[in-house]
Parts: sequence; structure tokens; C-alpha cells
Amino acid sequence: MQFLMGLNETYSAIRGQILLMNPLPSICQAYSSISQEEKQCLLSSAHTNTDSSSSATAMVVRSKSIPSAT
Repeated sequence: MQFLMGLNETYSAIRGQILLMNPLPSICQAYSSISQEEKQCLLSSAHTNTDSSSSATAMVVRSKSIPSAT
């Protein structure tokens, strides 16, 4: 219980899910669930950053390929 309550607010959703389990999971199971959640968030964040940089690159390439009207 101390482990769950010591987590920062980033993990409030998974902490709530774990606390609703009956019976409470072992510390190893709780840690595993939190670790999976953390990995999922990191993957989502990396995917979002990759999409953003790809879009920015595409915009730069496109703007360079359009001839200017002079």
C-alpha cells in the first residue's frame, strides 16, 4: 500500500485500478502493472514526437519544392 501511495500523480489512474482489485495484488504484480503503464506512456510519447518531427520535415521539404512566384 505504501508503494502505491508513494507514486506521483502521473500514475494516479493505474494506482486507482490496482487499489480497486480484490484482493490487492502482490507488490510484484503491482510493480509489473505500473511498469507496463510506464512503458506504454513512453512509447506513446515517442510515437507522438516522431509524428510531429515527420510532419515538420514534410512541411520543410514541401515548402522548398514549391517555386516562388517572382
